[in-house]
Amino acid sequence: MAYLSFLSIFLFIFPSFGQDRGMMSLSPPSSTTLIYGGTWSPEANSPETTQHRFNVATPIIKNEKENLSLSLNTAFLNFGERVVLSKSNTLVPANFYRTEIGGQYTRNLPGERNWGLRGSFGYATDKPFTNSKDMTFNFTTSYSYPNAAGNRWVLFVFMANNSSLPNYVPIPGFIYIYKSEKLTGLFGLPLVSIQWTPTAVWFTNFSLFGPTINAETGYKLTDQTQLFTGFNWNQQTYLRADRVQLKERLFLDEKRIFVGYRSPFMRAFISEVQVGQSFDRSVYEGTGFLKKQGGSADLKNSWTLLWNFRYSF
Repeated sequence: MAYLSFLSIFLFIFPSFGQDRGMMSLSPPSSTTLIYGGTWSPEANSPETTQHRFNVATPIIKNEKENLSLSLNTAFLNFGERVVLSKSNTLVPANFYRTEIGGQYTRNLPGERNWGLRGSFGYATDKPFTNSKDMTFNFTTSYSYPNAAGNRWVLFVFMANNSSLPNYVPIPGFIYIYKSEKLTGLFGLPLVSIQWTPTAVWFTNFSLFGPTINAETGYKLTDQTQLFTGFNWNQQTYLRADRVQLKERLFLDEKRIFVGYRSPFMRAFISEVQVGQSFDRSVYEGTGFLKKQGGSADLKNSWTLLWNFRYSF
């Protein structure tokens, strides 16, 4: 397992996928996990973007029949200077905040089947805790069962009010999970995710979910130490407090190529550092992906430093 990156293949069921809000799997965590991540893009003559993300998840109930966990996700986004959107001349706030409290429950059934519920609520805005119209929520219910070949199906229904998918609409989906000696794949709607390990030392990860793409290939120096390179297309969404249309979202859209290094640091502490180039960057406001009714602004290309730290106990 490629530590921090491949764990994200499950995130699309829980809408932290693509938002850099931490890592959760289909099952509740087996132990308390703390994750901190940050990004710095300091291009001259362009808004310097800085981000910090923190996630904590802890099991509350854990036995053979059921699992229950709670989570807290927080994030801070700073543009360095305020961005002006074209057409609307909207002055984008310099700072945005994300705070979400969530819970996840899984019930095991006979025949290696299970069902689960997950939900969270909070704020993703420039003025948190001030107006109920800026609150975010998401909810997912899922059912999983094995097939005769020893692989697994997952059926789910997802609904949120702050994602790249249609908001306020229940969205059904499915995943087929396939595992072999060298390949683990998730194939479904609306996700494709693959981990391929052709040899003992080389690995490749790829995931596609709407406008979010993650691709990575790397080399294992040891069992737990890796060098890698990759491509990422990421999109974040926020609710600007002074927006005119309730359904409008502020989008930060960017692509990135990078090289990185990940390794354990002490027994339960995993660290990761990436250095790369961010390009095709833009900020826009609208009701959905590439719908820019509220105007847009291009950001200059920038080199980017990204770091992640994960501790489990």
